[in-house]
Amino acid sequence: MKFGNRPLRMALFAAAVVALGGAAWFAKSAATTKAEALRAAAAAQSRARSAGEVLGYAEQRNKSVSAAAQLVADSQRAGITPERWVERKVNLRSAGTNRAEADRVIRETAPGNGRLFVSEGFELSVLGAKEGLFDVPSSDDRGLVMTLAGSYFAWDLKDSARRDLGPQVVASIIAAPPQPPKK
Repeated sequence: MKFGNRPLRMALFAAAVVALGGAAWFAKSAATTKAEALRAAAAAQSRARSAGEVLGYAEQRNKSVSAAAQLVADSQRAGITPERWVERKVNLRSAGTNRAEADRVIRETAPGNGRLFVSEGFELSVLGAKEGLFDVPSSDDRGLVMTLAGSYFAWDLKDSARRDLGPQVVASIIAAPPQPPKK
Protein backbone atom coordinates (compact mmCIF):
# COMPACT_ATOMS: atom_id res chain seq x y z
CA MET A 1 0.00 0.00 0.00
CA LYS A 2 1.35 3.21 -1.12
CA PHE A 3 0.12 6.23 0.57
CA GLY A 4 2.23 8.84 -1.14
CA ASN A 5 0.28 12.00 -1.86
CA ARG A 6 -3.09 10.65 -0.90
CA PRO A 7 -3.15 11.90 2.73
CA LEU A 8 -2.07 15.31 1.56
CA ARG A 9 -4.81 15.37 -1.06
CA MET A 10 -7.35 14.22 1.53
CA ALA A 11 -6.24 16.94 3.92
CA LEU A 12 -6.47 19.56 1.16
CA PHE A 13 -9.90 18.25 0.14
CA ALA A 14 -11.13 18.35 3.76
CA ALA A 15 -9.76 21.86 4.15
CA ALA A 16 -11.51 22.92 0.94
CA VAL A 17 -14.80 21.37 2.11
CA VAL A 18 -14.52 23.14 5.48
CA ALA A 19 -13.64 26.44 3.74
CA LEU A 20 -16.56 26.01 1.35
CA GLY A 21 -18.92 25.28 4.25
CA GLY A 22 -17.63 28.31 6.14
CA ALA A 23 -18.07 30.53 3.08
CA ALA A 24 -21.64 29.24 2.56
CA TRP A 25 -22.48 29.90 6.21
CA PHE A 26 -20.97 33.39 5.99
CA ALA A 27 -22.90 34.14 2.75
CA LYS A 28 -26.17 32.94 4.29
CA SER A 29 -25.54 34.99 7.43
CA ALA A 30 -24.73 38.08 5.35
CA ALA A 31 -27.88 37.59 3.22
CA THR A 32 -30.03 37.29 6.36
CA THR A 33 -28.44 40.41 7.83
CA LYS A 34 -28.99 42.29 4.56
CA ALA A 35 -32.67 41.22 4.44
CA GLU A 36 -33.18 42.36 8.05
CA ALA A 37 -31.46 45.67 7.27
CA LEU A 38 -33.71 46.20 4.22
CA ARG A 39 -36.84 45.46 6.27
CA ALA A 40 -35.67 47.87 8.98
CA ALA A 41 -34.94 50.54 6.34
CA ALA A 42 -38.41 50.11 4.79
CA ALA A 43 -40.03 50.35 8.23
CA ALA A 44 -37.98 53.46 9.01
CA GLN A 45 -39.01 55.06 5.69
CA SER A 46 -42.65 54.27 6.42
CA ARG A 47 -42.38 55.82 9.88
CA ALA A 48 -40.64 58.87 8.38
CA ARG A 49 -43.48 59.31 5.84
CA SER A 50 -46.06 58.97 8.61
CA ALA A 51 -44.18 61.44 10.75
CA GLY A 52 -44.03 63.87 7.83
CA GLU A 53 -47.79 63.59 7.30
CA VAL A 54 -48.46 64.12 11.01
CA LEU A 55 -46.10 67.09 11.02
CA GLY A 56 -47.88 68.61 8.01
CA TYR A 57 -51.26 68.08 9.67
CA ALA A 58 -49.96 69.60 12.91
CA GLU A 59 -48.61 72.65 11.05
CA GLN A 60 -51.94 73.11 9.23
CA ARG A 61 -53.83 72.72 12.49
CA ASN A 62 -51.52 75.26 14.13
CA LYS A 63 -52.29 77.71 11.30
CA SER A 64 -56.02 77.08 11.77
CA VAL A 65 -55.75 77.64 15.52
CA SER A 66 -53.81 80.86 14.92
CA ALA A 67 -56.42 82.03 12.39
CA ALA A 68 -59.22 81.20 14.84
CA ALA A 69 -57.43 83.06 17.65
CA GLN A 70 -56.97 86.05 15.33
CA LEU A 71 -60.65 85.90 14.39
CA VAL A 72 -61.66 85.82 18.06
CA ALA A 73 -59.36 88.75 18.81
CA ASP A 74 -60.75 90.73 15.85
CA SER A 75 -64.33 90.00 16.87
CA GLN A 76 -63.70 91.03 20.48
CA ARG A 77 -61.93 94.21 19.33
CA ALA A 78 -64.94 94.93 17.08
CA GLY A 79 -67.38 94.33 19.93
CA ILE A 80 -68.85 91.18 18.44
CA THR A 81 -69.04 89.14 21.61
CA PRO A 82 -71.47 86.32 22.46
CA GLU A 83 -73.37 88.30 25.07
CA ARG A 84 -74.37 90.87 22.43
CA TRP A 85 -75.93 88.29 20.11
CA VAL A 86 -79.62 87.53 20.24
CA GLU A 87 -80.99 84.20 19.08
CA ARG A 88 -84.53 83.75 17.82
CA LYS A 89 -85.95 80.42 16.79
CA VAL A 90 -87.78 80.52 13.45
CA ASN A 91 -90.43 78.01 12.40
CA LEU A 92 -92.25 79.27 9.31
CA ARG A 93 -94.86 77.27 7.41
CA SER A 94 -96.64 79.16 4.70
CA ALA A 95 -99.03 77.79 2.05
CA GLY A 96 -100.03 79.85 -0.97
CA THR A 97 -96.96 82.10 -0.86
CA ASN A 98 -96.24 83.75 -4.17
CA ARG A 99 -92.82 83.27 -5.74
CA ALA A 100 -91.67 86.87 -5.21
CA GLU A 101 -92.39 86.66 -1.47
CA ALA A 102 -90.63 83.27 -1.22
CA ASP A 103 -87.63 84.74 -3.03
CA ARG A 104 -87.53 87.69 -0.62
CA VAL A 105 -87.62 85.40 2.43
CA ILE A 106 -84.87 83.16 1.04
CA ARG A 107 -82.66 86.16 0.25
CA GLU A 108 -83.12 87.48 3.79
CA THR A 109 -81.61 84.29 5.21
CA ALA A 110 -78.20 85.20 3.69
CA PRO A 111 -75.65 86.37 6.28
CA GLY A 112 -74.73 90.02 6.42
CA ASN A 113 -75.24 93.34 8.17
CA GLY A 114 -75.12 91.85 11.64
CA ARG A 115 -77.37 88.87 11.06
CA LEU A 116 -76.90 85.17 10.52
CA PHE A 117 -79.48 82.47 9.86
CA VAL A 118 -78.62 78.85 10.66
CA SER A 119 -81.08 76.61 8.87
CA GLU A 120 -82.26 73.39 10.47
CA GLY A 121 -84.76 72.59 7.73
CA PHE A 122 -85.99 74.07 4.47
CA GLU A 123 -88.62 72.90 2.01
CA LEU A 124 -90.18 74.55 -1.00
CA SER A 125 -92.88 72.93 -3.15
CA VAL A 126 -95.73 73.84 -5.46
CA LEU A 127 -99.40 73.49 -4.58
CA GLY A 128 -100.70 72.35 -7.96
CA ALA A 129 -100.12 68.77 -9.10
CA LYS A 130 -99.39 69.84 -12.69
CA GLU A 131 -97.13 72.75 -11.74
CA GLY A 132 -93.37 72.59 -11.48
CA LEU A 133 -91.12 74.42 -9.07
CA PHE A 134 -88.76 75.44 -11.88
CA ASP A 135 -91.45 76.06 -14.52
CA VAL A 136 -92.73 79.51 -15.43
CA PRO A 137 -95.88 80.01 -13.37
CA SER A 138 -99.15 79.93 -15.29
CA SER A 139 -102.06 82.30 -14.80
CA ASP A 140 -103.78 79.84 -12.45
CA ASP A 141 -100.63 79.38 -10.29
CA ARG A 142 -101.74 78.67 -6.72
CA GLY A 143 -98.41 79.58 -5.15
CA LEU A 144 -95.84 77.69 -3.14
CA VAL A 145 -95.66 75.86 0.16
CA MET A 146 -92.64 77.09 2.06
CA THR A 147 -91.30 75.63 5.30
CA LEU A 148 -88.31 77.19 7.01
CA ALA A 149 -86.94 76.29 10.43
CA GLY A 150 -83.77 77.39 12.15
CA SER A 151 -82.12 79.96 14.39
CA TYR A 152 -81.79 83.61 13.56
CA PHE A 153 -78.84 85.37 15.22
CA ALA A 154 -78.65 89.15 15.24
CA TRP A 155 -76.95 91.97 17.09
CA ASP A 156 -77.61 95.67 17.33
CA LEU A 157 -75.71 97.72 14.72
CA LYS A 158 -76.53 100.92 16.64
CA ASP A 159 -73.94 100.05 19.28
CA SER A 160 -71.12 102.62 19.13
CA ALA A 161 -68.39 99.96 19.07
CA ARG A 162 -69.81 98.56 15.84
CA ARG A 163 -70.90 101.76 14.18
CA ASP A 164 -67.33 102.58 13.16
CA LEU A 165 -66.82 99.25 11.41
CA GLY A 166 -69.32 99.48 8.61
CA PRO A 167 -71.55 96.62 7.47
CA GLN A 168 -69.00 95.11 5.04
CA VAL A 169 -66.34 94.61 7.74
CA VAL A 170 -68.87 93.16 10.19
CA ALA A 171 -70.26 90.82 7.52
CA SER A 172 -66.76 89.63 6.61
CA ILE A 173 -65.97 88.88 10.26
CA ILE A 174 -69.25 86.97 10.66
CA ALA A 175 -69.01 85.05 7.39
CA ALA A 176 -65.30 84.13 7.52
CA PRO A 177 -64.81 81.15 9.84
CA PRO A 178 -61.37 79.54 9.86
CA GLN A 179 -60.86 76.88 7.19
CA PRO A 180 -60.52 73.26 8.32
CA PRO A 181 -57.15 71.65 7.76
CA LYS A 182 -56.57 70.08 4.34
CA LYS A 183 -55.84 66.41 4.35
